This record gives sequence, structure tokens and C-alpha cells, in this order.
Amino acid sequence: MVDTRKIHSNKHNAKRKPNPRKSAEPLVGNISERNDVKILDRLVSWYREARESSITDLNYVLERELSGAMRFFDADAGTIYINEKSETMGNGLRFAYIKNKTLSINDFNFNYSNKVIPINTESIAGYVAQTRSVLSIPDVYLLNESTPYGFNKSFDLSSGYRSGSMLVAPLFGYVSNFLGVIQLINKNDESGKTIPFSMEDGLCIEIVARHVGGALDKALTARNHTLNLIKVATTFDPHETGAHAQRVTNIGMEIAKEMKVDFYIKIQLREIFQHGLILHDIGKIGIPSEILQKNGKLTESQFAIIRNHPLIGYNYFSGMEAPFNSIPAEIALNHHEKWSGNGYPNNKSHFQIPLSGRIAAVADVCEALCSRRSYKEPWPFEKVCELVANERGKQFDPDVVDAFLAVRENIYRIIMRDQVQIS
Repeated sequence: MVDTRKIHSNKHNAKRKPNPRKSAEPLVGNISERNDVKILDRLVSWYREARESSITDLNYVLERELSGAMRFFDADAGTIYINEKSETMGNGLRFAYIKNKTLSINDFNFNYSNKVIPINTESIAGYVAQTRSVLSIPDVYLLNESTPYGFNKSFDLSSGYRSGSMLVAPLFGYVSNFLGVIQLINKNDESGKTIPFSMEDGLCIEIVARHVGGALDKALTARNHTLNLIKVATTFDPHETGAHAQRVTNIGMEIAKEMKVDFYIKIQLREIFQHGLILHDIGKIGIPSEILQKNGKLTESQFAIIRNHPLIGYNYFSGMEAPFNSIPAEIALNHHEKWSGNGYPNNKSHFQIPLSGRIAAVADVCEALCSRRSYKEPWPFEKVCELVANERGKQFDPDVVDAFLAVRENIYRIIMRDQVQIS
């Protein structure tokens, strides 16, 4: 029978409610007894680096933590799964971030992202999530039928990859709430040969998983705060859905990336810019719902009230004395200003409008035209591109339009990816 090197036995986990805090207690002692100073130094160095970063953007945290774990354990690939509720299966594990050095795969170009697997003993990650145990498997292809979990070979068969050794651990937040699973694949020796993860690796993964869980907890809390704000806006305006806000954000980020602006290149500013894009219409919380939810054309007086939402949004952010709110305040105030000076609320023109607002303006118009509303059908994407091009130097900043058109294929994929939600 293959030794899967379970750090916690199945029988132990089945009888006793898992206590992740207690299971980590003997870990430091085991390492100290081995006098493994190098391992401790590497752990301390990683902790210090992460502690100095205040960034809570979820994608950034997922990439940073998974990449750090792969480096620490010399793993070729890895996945972080997040515990989330699914409409079809209750709680499940969502593929939140995936990296594979051999195949040059990461979360942004791999089609497993956002897929969900059930929490049960059929899969390795599902088993770890259900039992809250750590697994170290020398070779997943040598598992036999008596093993309580199985290995799905579909990815290997479709990609030509050969999964071998695995190190898998549950992730917990600050109050020991279960957040997900981290899975590391194919430990490499100095020659690049795949070898099993060591007993020291099995001990260290609990410390690393506790650290990753803490960072993930902060990022998820920040994300949930933003989503709650979107829900508030949705209560007032049914068009201001999370899907709409996320598409505006994704389009705006594509434009900013193409323009190579600071608030895309500098990760600290990138997070703030994303936050501002996703909450660009938060000012609608101050507009009467009977106006926002009206089917049909607004009267002049009603539209005058609607035009107040940029100022309301600006006051919402500017009332908080924190640097984090500066760019969101800019976007809320300026995303309806026009390059020609005919926008609102302040009739700004040209470079009087902050760049963040000029980018948000194009992203917002593009998404709105591509979406179905109670008063209109969605426009074809090519027609939207024609309008944006025709408004170059009129409604929109010429440089922003050029960037939009340069990445139009990426923006089209954003629109098509969510076509069901748009419709």
C-alpha cells in the first residue's frame, strides 16, 4: 500500500473536530529539534516581506502567496482554492489562482479559473477541505483503490503535463474559519527532477498555510467590503449590478495597462484604481429609487437629479481621511466629464479631468452600450467601437481612445465572457 504521508491520520480527523490552531503548536518544536536554522530564516524572511505589504487586492495576494509557497517548497505548480457557496452544490472549492511554470500557466489565462469542485473525498483538494488534514503524496499516479481520495487525470491528459508529488493543506483565517486549500505540485531537486516533498516540507506547510490563510482573510474581507457597497448601490439602481461594475473595472484596467500609467504599473495604486472603478457609481445611493428604476425616458428635472450622483460619490469618498480614497473620489466625480467640456457635474475639459476619470468614462460608456437595459437592447461590440473612435477628441481623451482600440480584442473577450449576465 502506497504511503501517502498523511500528516494527520484519517481516523484522528474523523473522530475529533479539527482544531487548526492546536495542530500547528508542535510544529515549531519539531523544526527547532532539527536545528534547521535555514528553514526558520526563510520562514521569517517571508513573513517580514509579507508584513511590510499593505496591499489587499485579492488577485495580487493570491499571486504573491502562491508564488512564495512554490519558491519556498521548490514546487513546479500550485493552486489556491477558495471555499465558496455554489448554487448547485452548496459549499465548494473554487479554483482561485493557478500557476504552472512548465506550462507557463497562471490565473489570468487558464480556463479552470472560477470553476468549482465539491468538498468531498473524491478529489485530493476536496478531501483536505473535508477532513482539514494535510497530505503529502509522493506520486499521485501510484495511489491505489484503498486510498479514500482520488486523482483526476483530465488536466494531465489534456495538457501533456505529468503530475507527481503533491503537498496539500487547508487554509484558515484569523478566527480559525476555513477559507480554502493550497495545493503544491511536483517538488523539483537541483537538476529539475520531480521528487517527493520531504518530512520537513510536511511540517513547514502548516506554518506557511497559516500565513497564507491570514493574508487571504484580509484580502477577502476587503473584497467583501467592496461587494457590500455594490449591493447598497444595487438597492437603489438595478442597473448598477456587481457584474456591470466588474466589467467596467476590467475594461478600465485593460486601458490603463495599455497606456502604462502609474496606477497600473505601481501595484499599490493599481488596487486603489480598481477600487475606484468598481465603485464609480456609488453616488447613486443618494438618488431616489423611483428615478433610478424608472422605465422609459427621464424628464429634464429627473435627469438634473441624476446628474448629482458624481458629487454624492465624491463626497462619500472625500469625507474619509485616508489616501486609499483619493483616486476613487476622482473617478466618482469625473467619470461623466467630457473631453470637450460638455459633461457634468463641473464641465471640465481636456486635462482638467484627471486621467483616472477619463479612463473610467470610456469604460463606463462601452459597458453600458454593450449591456441590455429595460429601455434598450445591447449594441453590437463593433458599433460601440465605432462610436468610441468617432468621439476621439470630442467626448473622450484621444490617448484613452487609442488605448481602447489597441486592446479592443481583450475588451471584447471581457464583454463576451459575461454575455449571459449582460443579457
